[in-house]
Amino acid sequence: MAISFLTAFCRENGYLGTFFHAHEFLFLSPLEYVDGIPPYAVTTEKPNKLFTDKEREVLFLALHRLNSKEIARRLNIGTRTTDHHLNIIYEKADVHSACQLRAFCKSQGFERYIPSEFIHKGRGFVEMGGIA
Repeated sequence: MAISFLTAFCRENGYLGTFFHAHEFLFLSPLEYVDGIPPYAVTTEKPNKLFTDKEREVLFLALHRLNSKEIARRLNIGTRTTDHHLNIIYEKADVHSACQLRAFCKSQGFERYIPSEFIHKGRGFVEMGGIA
């Protein structure tokens, strides 16, 4: 859900109130557009309780095809720690390849999930009228 806020002041700079508008944040990647997939709402609601919060963060970045080194840099953790999280994710999902992992995640609704930690850190969450 994207939320826009607008603070209202009177001429004497007195605070009148805050208006807000909330709407679903629709997402569509260029490849999904080419494949004819319609836009869909993204969510911060965890698709399941199978993974820990850190595993969900690693999984989110892995699903966007970042390698271990890139994931480690973004999460400020070691590459070996990232690889450890990925091994646990593969084990919990009972998959043996990145292709199988993507299929598993799609079946569980992970393609619509953004970890809330990324939004609260200001990682480019876009809303109507600007950046949150």
